[in-house]
Amino acid sequence: MRQNRIKKFLTAGLSGLLILSLTGCGQAAKLPETVENTSLVVEKDGRLYLFYTAVDSSLAQTQCLAWTDDGQHFTKYPGNPILPQSPIDPASRDFRDPKVFPWKDGSYRMVCGVGKEGYAAVVLYRSQDLLHWDYVGPLFETREMGPVLECPDLFPLEDKWVLCFSRMDEPRCVQFVLGGFDGERFVPENLQRPALGPNFYAPQSFVDHQGRRILLGWMAPWERPMDQDEVRRGCLTVPLEPFFDDAGQLCLFPVEEAQPYLTQEDAHIRRGAWLFQVTDGEKLLVRIGVVQLATKNYAEARKAALEAQALNPEDGMTYFVLAQCYGAQASGANFTSQAMYWVAYDTMEKAAQLLEEADLKETATKMMAAFRSAWPSKEECFFNEVQAGQRYVVNGIATTVRCIR
Repeated sequence: MRQNRIKKFLTAGLSGLLILSLTGCGQAAKLPETVENTSLVVEKDGRLYLFYTAVDSSLAQTQCLAWTDDGQHFTKYPGNPILPQSPIDPASRDFRDPKVFPWKDGSYRMVCGVGKEGYAAVVLYRSQDLLHWDYVGPLFETREMGPVLECPDLFPLEDKWVLCFSRMDEPRCVQFVLGGFDGERFVPENLQRPALGPNFYAPQSFVDHQGRRILLGWMAPWERPMDQDEVRRGCLTVPLEPFFDDAGQLCLFPVEEAQPYLTQEDAHIRRGAWLFQVTDGEKLLVRIGVVQLATKNYAEARKAALEAQALNPEDGMTYFVLAQCYGAQASGANFTSQAMYWVAYDTMEKAAQLLEEADLKETATKMMAAFRSAWPSKEECFFNEVQAGQRYVVNGIATTVRCIR
């Protein structure tokens, strides 16, 4: 039954799936503190407890609590903040996004994201009453996934535990880590990314009345400037149900109730093997290659970028991705590897011509200079029997010989 449902969703398009507007993320809630992110509501003895991150005038971030008995009127806990300081940074600049869940012995666990000076982690707290919390320690640590691990979530799924968090490196994306959790310690087993694309961010999960684990993500329009009078930012995805396929890969598929909104074909969607091209007057390309590039998966990044380029040859981002892939190929010591810097330079030059974003153009120009400085020397060209200006084919790509004098 489940495999049949998977196949049905695999053949469905993406239209009609954006069903909820988002007013929380990035917008301040009307509570006495300046609130960065309202994170989670937990029910205990008929009362709803709302956990959120507060930011003071010095930009220090603390975790706070409010409750409601009717779902409309909230009372701020007089003992706020319940977590007054980051466990790794006295200034508490990157300490946010509490996610609370009950543990099997009747106690509670909370995960938060932290970061300082290149170190980022998801940290764990425990409590008996939701009011007083003890620090347990880091669950997951890294120096390779951005300045802070945002919006963490930790939940059981079949015989595994899934830790997910949102990465602030470029491009922004969501990382899922599969492993084991005993209430105190998380043991990571492998990293997966079932949802690619920079506009899927900050997912949070809950268990519905049917016992299903449901996940909602934020579709954040990062590249669009925010209007001065905006009251919301982006929208939520259709509710997704996570599960493992037969190969043990984590999958996210729309819940059964979304089926009436799924279609086989849509005039505004063109499907490729690695991406969807969405058209609405202007072509908007989903740049999966950028995501693969961020994880140094250069073969997949190149494959996605080439297919994106076939759909839209005037998209400068595809050249931007390809040039970096070619530059990664040029890291070897032999002449063929060095010659790939010519290809990387040519491709990045095309990216600089097509890109519209000023910061990306500047980055492309800097990368061109770096590629140029790594060209083979005049002596190396001589010993490999090539001359400046002649055409040369390296790894099946035609380029022009250029030498450093």
